[in-house]
Amino acid sequence: MMVRLSESEKSFIAQRFRAGAPVRGIAREMGRPVRTVRTFLERLRESPRQVRARSPRQLSLVEREEISRGLVEGCSLRVIASRLGREPSTVCREVNRNGGRRGYRAAAAEDRAWACGRRPKTARLACAKASGGGGRQTEGAVVTAADRTVAAD
Repeated sequence: MMVRLSESEKSFIAQRFRAGAPVRGIAREMGRPVRTVRTFLERLRESPRQVRARSPRQLSLVEREEISRGLVEGCSLRVIASRLGREPSTVCREVNRNGGRRGYRAAAAEDRAWACGRRPKTARLACAKASGGGGRQTEGAVVTAADRTVAAD
């Protein structure tokens, strides 16, 4: 049975560690395993995760909303692109990737962009094996030398 550290225990560990007490001594004083105290101190020292920030090269929500408004007005993709100061191919890919001319929604496209930008990503070959591809390669899947030798046999 695992018992978590209470807030008072956490503050005690931090206070004693700052005062220069050894980890073993702190654990002994508390009657806790050394590993528990050490793990807490490692987490305490970790820097907080960085907030995700979008690259200026990617479309912003404001730009996606402008694309959506342009599509509703019936503007061509080239006109929308020139309004945004972007390449027409960028706007075309964005629209096609997120529902086409009729189904494009700025908020949904924004959510999808954030979800697809998350790291780390699962390798394509691992995805294909997990989905029960039966050894068949899907388009764009990574093929290793080991896969080629198995296929040759």
